Amino acid sequence: MEGVGTAHNTLRNAMVWAGAENAGNRGPGLHIRGGASDNVVVALCRFEYNQGDGILIEGAGTSRNMVGEPDTRWNQGAGLVIRGPGAEANVGDGVMAFGCQGPGVVIADGALGTELTRVDIRECAGGGLRIDGVTKTWGGEEERTALATVSGLEVRNPQTPPAGEPREVPVCGVALLGGTSDVRVTDVDCYDGECGVFVGGVETTRNRLEDVNVDTPSGVGVHIEDATDTTLADFQISGAGSHGLQIVAAHGTQVQGSLRIVNPGGDGVRLIDTWAASLDAQMQVQSAAQNGVLVQGCSDLFLRPTGIQNAGANGVELQGSTDVELHQVSVSRAQGDGVLVDAQCSGVSIEELDCQGNTGAGIHLAGATNVEIGNIHNIYRNEVGVDVASATNVRIEGSTQGVGDISGNSSAGIRVQGESTQSVQIHGTRIATNGTAGVQVEAGSGIAVGLPGEPFSNLIADNPVGILATGSDTQVEVCNNVVGVPPAGEAGMSGSGAPLPGNATGIQFAAGISGATVRDNLVRGNVQCGVVVQDGAKSTTATGNRIEDNGGDGVRIQSAASTGNMFGGNRITGNRGQGIALVDGANGGIAAPVIRQVSQHTVSGTADGLPTGTQVEVYADSGDEGRQLLGTARVREGEGRNGQTFSLSAKVPAGARLNALAIAPNGNTSEFGPAQLGGGGEVQTYVFSSTRTGQADVFLRTPQGVANLTGASSVDRQPRLSPNGLSVAFVSDRADGTQLWRVPTDGGQAYPFTLGEQPNHSPDWHPDGGRLAYVSEYDGGREGNPEIHLLTLDTPAPTGEIAYEDGTPSSSAGWGGSAGGGAGVHFSSAPGRLGAIRFYLTQSPGAFLWRVYDWDAANERPGELLAEGETEAAATGWHMVIAPPLDVAGEFVVCLFRIVDDQPWIGVNWDNTSGRSWRYTNDKWSIQWGGDYMIRAVVPPPSTRLTTDPAIDQDPAWSPDGARIAFASDRGGTMALWMMDADGSNPQPVPGLPGNQTQPRWSPDGARLVFISDAAGNPDVWSANADGTEAVNLTDSPHPERDPCWTADGFILFASERDAGWEVYQMLPDGTSLRRLTTSFGENTEPHAP
Repeated sequence: MEGVGTAHNTLRNAMVWAGAENAGNRGPGLHIRGGASDNVVVALCRFEYNQGDGILIEGAGTSRNMVGEPDTRWNQGAGLVIRGPGAEANVGDGVMAFGCQGPGVVIADGALGTELTRVDIRECAGGGLRIDGVTKTWGGEEERTALATVSGLEVRNPQTPPAGEPREVPVCGVALLGGTSDVRVTDVDCYDGECGVFVGGVETTRNRLEDVNVDTPSGVGVHIEDATDTTLADFQISGAGSHGLQIVAAHGTQVQGSLRIVNPGGDGVRLIDTWAASLDAQMQVQSAAQNGVLVQGCSDLFLRPTGIQNAGANGVELQGSTDVELHQVSVSRAQGDGVLVDAQCSGVSIEELDCQGNTGAGIHLAGATNVEIGNIHNIYRNEVGVDVASATNVRIEGSTQGVGDISGNSSAGIRVQGESTQSVQIHGTRIATNGTAGVQVEAGSGIAVGLPGEPFSNLIADNPVGILATGSDTQVEVCNNVVGVPPAGEAGMSGSGAPLPGNATGIQFAAGISGATVRDNLVRGNVQCGVVVQDGAKSTTATGNRIEDNGGDGVRIQSAASTGNMFGGNRITGNRGQGIALVDGANGGIAAPVIRQVSQHTVSGTADGLPTGTQVEVYADSGDEGRQLLGTARVREGEGRNGQTFSLSAKVPAGARLNALAIAPNGNTSEFGPAQLGGGGEVQTYVFSSTRTGQADVFLRTPQGVANLTGASSVDRQPRLSPNGLSVAFVSDRADGTQLWRVPTDGGQAYPFTLGEQPNHSPDWHPDGGRLAYVSEYDGGREGNPEIHLLTLDTPAPTGEIAYEDGTPSSSAGWGGSAGGGAGVHFSSAPGRLGAIRFYLTQSPGAFLWRVYDWDAANERPGELLAEGETEAAATGWHMVIAPPLDVAGEFVVCLFRIVDDQPWIGVNWDNTSGRSWRYTNDKWSIQWGGDYMIRAVVPPPSTRLTTDPAIDQDPAWSPDGARIAFASDRGGTMALWMMDADGSNPQPVPGLPGNQTQPRWSPDGARLVFISDAAGNPDVWSANADGTEAVNLTDSPHPERDPCWTADGFILFASERDAGWEVYQMLPDGTSLRRLTTSFGENTEPHAP
């Protein structure tokens, strides 16, 4: 068809065939040219074996022709060619090209406005669709439209041309070349061939390919080179023999929607020398033989690699690239690093990060500069979580939605190494359960673990070492972190899931590190020490920290080479070992100051051997550490024989013991020194029993006054203050006979330690506070025979209380309901005697019913009613009920039932759901999801019997080292002192003591005993060496004495009737400096101070 007037013609069911020998028709099968327009070729016209193209549409004015369902096969040229310039707005639909020697379809040389739909190309030697030189110069105000559109394209098995034949590009399913611009290709399937899609040429620009599937090409799946502003949307590339998507020297490429690449033989995505590209697609790369994503020599990039799995090398690797943003990074099971950023990279931002199960590091910064890692979700089970090696200006930050979790990695959670590493910040992360350390700093300067001014910057728990820093040139600052376990209910970094245990060691400095700074951290609940400074680590500065409740020493400084380590202005308390321990001459073996005198407003003491100008810090504590800093003073020269002294004004808090430490001008810090108050001083804190209120109650005496801790209508006596000063064990008849109870020194609610019909009394704390020796008058059938027993209290709930919520209601209202309705909690415990039950009431206190049910395991709900009663609460808060004697199995349910509507309201912890809360409404039980009722049960711990002799055994007293128990027994015929090992074995009498002896107590150093003896005809206070030698009567009074106790401050407390009534007294260990401590109506006896 040719000529300007050739128009509106229709060709149907034609076959143009050159024959097998190609004898005729040496040009195209159908040629439309020379201005022919508006012609239609429809209804299965076939163009086969032609020497040229199957169909050729070309020339100026050759426009608006429509080719419908043509079948072009085995032609020597292309199947369909539309070629300009001037051939415009031609349309093809249902085009079939098969076995042609050229491409299946060609649009070229300015053939504008071409529209092709439903194109099927198979086994063509020149590839599938080729668009070459389709472009236009647009006017400044002209609206850009697509210059060519192709949709519904399928290309299968394109054939490689004969060897030696020149080729510009690989055999492709789709090729956009020669400056082609503003072309849109959609709904494409490309199978086999050398390349699925190729877009190339420096002037090839603004093209868009969308909804493309590339399957098993022998080379690259999609290749973009030298082109600008190419857009790819919703691509899937499977089984590429080389790389999945390769972009080389291109500018402005955009990938949108989704990009899924499976099993490429090279890298999944490969960007080389590319700039200003945005791969803002949901990018998934599975099982790449090499890297999931490789970025090399690029700049100004944005990538969203949301799912990189099973890469044969690294998940994402950046080489020599700048200003790269990675968002929603998820890499798992790579054979190398999850993300690797090399030394030539700068300005890299990695956000929303999830790296799991990679053979190397989750993130490896190998010499990179200016890197920000933010909004970490999970870095889990890699060899190392984040490896910072010789990198500069690095910021690692957790999730804005919570805490970034770096956990379960084989070695360190975060490792910082390389002497050239500088300026690394770590903030907002949860670093837990890693193999060697949470944070391991081996080298570098300006390393900040935590940021100033942001409390609890990181949570670091359940690692062998929370923070480990080593190396003589390492400079590290650790501030505002939780290293270990935050207290229940305290604001901080909590993360998700069950609470984590502490680290084995909290913070450790070693291998000559110098000048480390530790400030404003919470170092708590670690299994061993809180902070360890060893192996020549020196000049550490630690201030403003809370170092508490660790299983070993709070601070341990070890080795003579570790000097100049300053620990001042910290809160160090509740640690099982020493508050500060200096080992092997650490910190120059600096001596501790000694507090010698305490008045209402002044604390003073000696600092022998310390240079003038040394700072002394005085602390109040319940034990031998430093809970509260009371003040500081400088050491000055004393007068005469006084040596160096110090003095400061301070108000001593109630219930506190005083300790002091020294900080030399060179930073060397001492251990805590005790208060040794001598004759002019007075015991600061102790408990005693008194009848001043009409019945026996337990009182706590502090420098601020005397407080009644029990104040019940019962008889409460034999108080024993715990080693940490926070609890008092005592004996009470308030419920279930004479039993052991516990009450906190802050005036909280009392709990039973023991229950039963037999009397239990005479408690004594083990030095670690985790065990309690006592006397029970029931020994397996013989009532009234006192034997010594042991309670083990070193459990998560030492009182035996079981709780599934944190003690704080999440709503001030709680939960009310109609009369007859109930709320209950299913408890699991060891079988035992139910001691008490507690209910947290938020409003409308009053009368209600309590009930205890067994657990119906078969139906998984509350079962048979075991006990019930009525109680009345006078106020909101915790209300305790002492149940009648009731033995419970391992599973039981405690409930509150209302007698009247909405009275009371039970507290609900909405933030916690254990699945153990039950609601009773409409005569049926249902589980309460979405929160836990605040109900608790107390099942006291079981006891172990230590003595079995038929004689009377009483008055147990632990030795200071916890290895032995002194006690009184008449097993030798008269009441005398005996010793046995802590497990009850090897009982031996203490020989050579006079008279009948009772009530032994140890000196703080374990060398002597104080006890009561009637050898002088009257009960007096005596002391003797622990082996029975050098016994001496300390009181020798005509009046009876009782209840001696040797305090850590160097005094002996006792009760005496010498002043016309029982009062508490103190004296020095030699019996001098006697002073009366109580003056009140009633009997004041049984003093005790740890």
